[in-house]
Amino acid sequence: MQAIDDLVSASGASVALLLNLSGGKDSTRMLGFIRQHFPTVKTYAVMADTGFEHVKPVPAVDWCRQLAAGFGLPLTVVRNPNKTYVVMVRRRGMFPSAQFRQCTSDLKRGPIQKFLRTLPEKVVINCMADVLQKAGFRVAVLRSTVATDKREAWYEKQLKEGVEVVICHPRLVETGLDLLAFPTLYFYETGYSLHTLRQASRRSWRIGQHLPVRVKFLAYSGIMQETCIRHMGKKMLVALMMEGKFSGEGLQSLDAKDEDPDSKVYVYRGGKRYSLELQK
Repeated sequence: MQAIDDLVSASGASVALLLNLSGGKDSTRMLGFIRQHFPTVKTYAVMADTGFEHVKPVPAVDWCRQLAAGFGLPLTVVRNPNKTYVVMVRRRGMFPSAQFRQCTSDLKRGPIQKFLRTLPEKVVINCMADVLQKAGFRVAVLRSTVATDKREAWYEKQLKEGVEVVICHPRLVETGLDLLAFPTLYFYETGYSLHTLRQASRRSWRIGQHLPVRVKFLAYSGIMQETCIRHMGKKMLVALMMEGKFSGEGLQSLDAKDEDPDSKVYVYRGGKRYSLELQK
């Protein structure tokens, strides 16, 4: 809480807080906590409508709007424009499980993140950068505001200024960059795009690299992060098998079993779809 106070004092009106308000007791209590301890900070209450919310005794959107109004805030409702909960279940032929919560990743987190990128506030709270700086590292953060054709020059400038660690989203470096000066890559979020993961993880393993290259993945065990990283390992293993590459090392070695239907690779021939699955 002290860190937020310091950030607000230093940045003033360019800082805002955003809360995912579902209408349940946990998010409502958190909203009350924020308004009690940070009453002067700009706060956004956002509800992610999955398209399958309760309508009785009170529609979910109306209920969340009443809760937000009770704390003096308007409610912003966001949705996935391409599918609802019912559409997702029909496409997959199964309900989301406690292990693979696609309703959260596809219908809540994605739309909220899109809304977050439209906000006028300029300060993004990056806890990782703060921790590294306090540990004595010189840190820079590459943001999407740096144009694609300017990113190589941006990296060269950071190196001249003595930067030791660069933090960025994998999509910002997935193509067109040779990060020879950064042979060690840490992923503390992988996302679900195998193409982005494979491209970004090879940015320092390029022609001309003379240093040992290490790629590491960080995740807390027992939560969605572990589920995601195991899921990506399975997808990586199947992709490598299709390319004729067999390896028991790296991310693809996390889990040998194939229990998630999303880790299948589908091949289309003559208008028919065939699935390639791992065999024990």
